[in-house]
Amino acid sequence: MNTWSLDGYAQLGGGSIGSIPQTFTVEGRTVTIDRPLIPVGDGLAVGPKLELDGRSIRVRLDQWAAICFHAAVPVLPLTVPTPEAAIEVHKAFASTPGIDWNSSAADIELWAANFVGRR
Repeated sequence: MNTWSLDGYAQLGGGSIGSIPQTFTVEGRTVTIDRPLIPVGDGLAVGPKLELDGRSIRVRLDQWAAICFHAAVPVLPLTVPTPEAAIEVHKAFASTPGIDWNSSAADIELWAANFVGRR
């Protein structure tokens, strides 16, 4: 990908629109921001990590995660250095028997820990 177009939402099936809001507390104020993302498939996206940095919210273009809009846990709990690597995480997750986006948070965290351990 030579150009990254980051949106705060994605067009989903049936004409619906999805976003992944993330909430921070900045100087006593609650700030909710839609996570920037790149749609990559049916209800799937990759997005950079957002993190609080003092009074700012940083968009980390060196840490990307796999995202699914139709999931109880919409963001896999691991980051990789590029959007292309996050797409590979999507593929590895989808090809693992016994786990999917509807699995429990504990099972998804275990999958992520095992994935990181294999790298």
